[in-house]
Amino acid sequence: LLASAIVPAVNVLQLVRHRAHAGKQVRRIVPLFVGGVLGVPMGVGLLAILSGQAITLVLGGFTLLYVFTSFFKLRLLVPPRWEPLLSPAVGVTAGLCTGAVGVSGPVLASYLLALDLTASAFLFSLSLMFTILSTYRLVGLIVLDLVTPTLVSLSLLLLTPALLGLKSGMWLQSRLPKQTFQRAVLLVLLAAGLSLIERGLS
Repeated sequence: LLASAIVPAVNVLQLVRHRAHAGKQVRRIVPLFVGGVLGVPMGVGLLAILSGQAITLVLGGFTLLYVFTSFFKLRLLVPPRWEPLLSPAVGVTAGLCTGAVGVSGPVLASYLLALDLTASAFLFSLSLMFTILSTYRLVGLIVLDLVTPTLVSLSLLLLTPALLGLKSGMWLQSRLPKQTFQRAVLLVLLAAGLSLIERGLS
């Protein structure tokens, strides 16, 4: 719940920083957005059928599989002609993960890496999707009366260190070559996958 309150605010800074890519990338990300909006309520409904732990394990397993294949130079690249078909499907999957377990980063980051975007375009696209999906989820939490004054207070306390971490990441990203940046993303995905597996088993 804390992440749902912080993520929209943090990602707005990424959108502003990489706004030069807005025109082209917004058009490209529309199918992802549509799929994500449809997938969030489906993910909430999925919890009535499957346990959150099972969904977390599946997501963690997918993430680790993607990372390991990428490290062994088996990373797939998505041809432009496939994007109209794959983007909505990936968007729905990301929305399902957001609605069910509040995590969509591994799915979105893996797909955007497969598009072979530049670092700035990657960060803009990922931040835009995070902002959209997390805001959508936050609205749902407010409607369900799950956002309490205590939650808001804790979120405000965590916002400052989150912004400092973001600024540090921006500084580092601006100094990394594309290939090094992609490897760094894979390391983050590896950590995320291991964390999801741990959460699913606990």
